[in-house]
Amino acid sequence: TFTAEKSGAEGRTRTEDADAVITKPVFTTPLNNVDGAMEGAHVHLECRLEPVNDPNLNVEWFVNSKAIKIGSRFRTTHDFGYVALDILQAYAEDSGTYMCKATNKLGEAVNTGSVNVTARKGLLLDSQHPEGWEKMRELESRRKGARLEVEETAITAPKFVT
Repeated sequence: TFTAEKSGAEGRTRTEDADAVITKPVFTTPLNNVDGAMEGAHVHLECRLEPVNDPNLNVEWFVNSKAIKIGSRFRTTHDFGYVALDILQAYAEDSGTYMCKATNKLGEAVNTGSVNVTARKGLLLDSQHPEGWEKMRELESRRKGARLEVEETAITAPKFVT
């Protein structure tokens, strides 16, 4: 039974609601899939869940069967049956199967979806300056211990020039 009291200038008002019916968790919409998100982009997963009025309902998120640690890049929302996971600045390593698990005293429900994040190109392996690349190859190809011959000028006494 829900009881609320309000006091004010008019006096006290007392209202009661009927007993709220708590059921085992049920996802009413599937978890959306995200395919082809670019690395560094925002990824958003969402679904709907019942019952909406269960204070003991626990919602957990997993990726590839491992619990997600909520932190600076992973944010969760669970409000009135709306459940969401936001990944800020996604990486290719965030790709996988995501699972939302809802649990209460009467049971549990699971909802899954997939995320595929496309990685950016990594290192540029092609030279932007072919002449410099050839010079580097030449220097690296010299044998170890080979001496570099440099012509030195003779040391003479300083001369004053006016």
